[in-house]
Amino acid sequence: MKMTNTFRTKRTMLHMAASLSVIAALTVSTALPSFAETERHTHFGREHNVMDSSVKVPQETVSQAMQAARDAFNRVLTPFARITPEAAKAAALKEVKGSQCQEITLHVMRQNLVYIALLTKPDARYMVIIDAGNGKILGMRQMHMKHHAQSF
Repeated sequence: MKMTNTFRTKRTMLHMAASLSVIAALTVSTALPSFAETERHTHFGREHNVMDSSVKVPQETVSQAMQAARDAFNRVLTPFARITPEAAKAAALKEVKGSQCQEITLHVMRQNLVYIALLTKPDARYMVIIDAGNGKILGMRQMHMKHHAQSF
């Protein structure tokens, strides 16, 4: 019995060694370019790597997929919210007087269910975070106009 286990162990180790040498050979022969070797461009003041895949997806299809994901997200999490999106919107508008609500969405931030309201004034844009349980304002920040002009 002991010899069989030893034989199996040796055979397994030989298979592992052979697999590792094949992987090493493939890695050397099919080495991918590092990020340092790819083209870079700047977007909103930050550098990013430019990569092209062989499959292109139309932006409209990407938008539809993202909307479907948001809809599914909302279906699952809406039952946990104790206030409505309308109540969250009212709380946000009360916080930023004279603004208009462009969008109100349900989000999870570190396991906390919140609404995020995007508000606009003629000269400014704001993101307001509202507790989805009690409507309390948890945070607010003014956003730079040029970076978020397309979001609204």
